[in-house]
Amino acid sequence: PQSFFLFPPDYQRDQSRLREALVELEYFFDHYGDTPSVKDAEALRDEINRRLLEHELYVARFYLEREKPEAAIGRLESAHAMYPGIGLDAEVLFLLGITYLRMEEVELARSTFSELQSQHPKHHHGKQAAVYLRYIYDTYGRFPAHVDAFYSPGIWLQFHHLELEYYEKFFDPGLYTRQAAHDQLWKKG
Repeated sequence: PQSFFLFPPDYQRDQSRLREALVELEYFFDHYGDTPSVKDAEALRDEINRRLLEHELYVARFYLEREKPEAAIGRLESAHAMYPGIGLDAEVLFLLGITYLRMEEVELARSTFSELQSQHPKHHHGKQAAVYLRYIYDTYGRFPAHVDAFYSPGIWLQFHHLELEYYEKFFDPGLYTRQAAHDQLWKKG
């Protein structure tokens, strides 16, 4: 009896049988991929992948509750790569973005929340991502990857950390004021 009230939920149990079932399904697809029962096998594979993803989310939350964010990130990044399109992508990206932000991996958090917002704009986590992106912008300013380039005769330049002595010697200071202020803008706080 799988739903006996004393048993833990499926996502908390050992998932080895599900992984074994995926191996058998791959054998089925390789050898019987042109049979009428392929649709049923695909539905079964999708359900198994959904359950495996729910388990990965459970384990990631377990690590987060125990203040082990590095382990949670490993689970979440793996889940994001292995189980796309199952219907829990927004949840995975949201947890990943929050965890990056907790660890002060601001650029990773920003890119994760941007991905979440662009891929799932109507999902409640997509809407929350917009709030987090605003917080990141207000707290940390514009990100170095998006510093404006400037034109020096014959070449466009873009850089982030300047050796001011060199640029003061060879360039007009009006060309690189934004870049020269990078450390003060980026390391707010």
